[in-house]
Amino acid sequence: MDVLIKDGDMCLDFTGNPVYTEGAKELIQRMCICIATEKGSFIYDKDLGCHSVGDISTPRGQKQLEARLREAIMPMGGVELELKEATYTQDGRVLAAVTLRSPYEEVSTEVII
Repeated sequence: MDVLIKDGDMCLDFTGNPVYTEGAKELIQRMCICIATEKGSFIYDKDLGCHSVGDISTPRGQKQLEARLREAIMPMGGVELELKEATYTQDGRVLAAVTLRSPYEEVSTEVII
């Protein structure tokens, strides 16, 4: 069980208590956190996250991005990632449209890296 995160913030119920998630939704949330976090930036676990991404404007760059995203979720085991599309946002970050698969569920989502 984990606290539900939405738009980068912890979700709270009407009483101000944290909303929890579990099962498939928790696993998908953990996968999103792994690929959106820059490797080495999380103080409590320097191995968590994705290595910085290079130029994604070429097919080779897209393949390298997909490999880095897969590497980021590999420690979770039993999960898969497929990169559908990656583009740059106006502020130069990478917006990745991905399909995340767990043993329980398949979800298509977008993650800013």
